[in-house]
Formats: sequence, structure tokens, C-alpha cells
Amino acid sequence: MTYLRQIAFDNIKIDKSFIDGIFGTENDHKIVGTIVNLVHNLEMVVIAEGVETKKQYEYLKQIGTDIFQGFMISEPITEEAIKAFITMFYKISKSRRMDVLASKYV
Repeated sequence: MTYLRQIAFDNIKIDKSFIDGIFGTENDHKIVGTIVNLVHNLEMVVIAEGVETKKQYEYLKQIGTDIFQGFMISEPITEEAIKAFITMFYKISKSRRMDVLASKYV
């Protein structure tokens, strides 16, 4: 706990090992729920690593997890694929904004 006060950071990632065991026992639920509450009480973002099933995703969403990582969301992709996706998304979102502006003033 001392480390939480000494290190400057804005998010905490819940390790895949906790996510894998989330439905093992009642204590597994409690541990993950307590982590989420603690992180939010410290005004930080909770990231869940290794989310692979809809059941895991739904539970983590219900208890307030902010960001999800894992095969349920996306399989690993290359750096080039990420760049292409961001470029495509930027172009699409930019053109949509221009369409909205144009429709207001034409």
C-alpha cells in the first residue's frame, strides 16, 4: 500500500490471472470488486487485462471497470494495422464532421 502513495500514475491494470479466476470462488469476485473500488476511490482508471469471455466482460462492466483488454475485444494486431485503423478512423470522423458542418451552412 505504501507504493500507492509514492508512485505517480493514473491507472491500474488488473492482471489476467485475476480475470481468469473471477468466477472460481466468492472471494475471487470480492477481490476484483475491491480492486475496482479502491482504484476508483483513488480517482484512477481500472484496466482489465485478459478479458476473453462475454461473462467476464459483463461482470467487469457491471462493477465499473473502465477499459478492457483481451481476445474478447480484439486479437493482437500489428503496429502497421493500428496505424492504418487510426488513419482510416480519423478520415471517416473528419469527413462526417465536415458533412455536419456543411449541412448546417448550405
